[in-house]
Amino acid sequence: MVGEGPESGQVAESRILIVGLGLIGGSLAAALRAAGHRHPIVACDPDADEIARGIAMGLIDRGDTRLAPLVEGASLIVLAVPVLAMEGVMAELAEALPAGAWKGIVRGSR
Repeated sequence: MVGEGPESGQVAESRILIVGLGLIGGSLAAALRAAGHRHPIVACDPDADEIARGIAMGLIDRGDTRLAPLVEGASLIVLAVPVLAMEGVMAELAEALPAGAWKGIVRGSR
């Protein structure tokens, strides 16, 4: 997560970045829209066609095949990529995050 920090209880902005616009990421974007989320949703996916489809369907506002240009200004970053891609994505994300960004892990229930 990128924001002012957990101690403030505030985030700088309400833009969500979804990394991976496949089944999980696309479903998350659709659920956010269905729930009335009005703030920008952006996505990163290596498949430009997935980005174009997400925009055309109204699931995301914009996207890119590169992660770094989308990180700035994101208040929440969701990683929805295959497990084998996770290490590379996290390394790329670590390079793109600004100094002072705080991170957290949210685990789903079983």
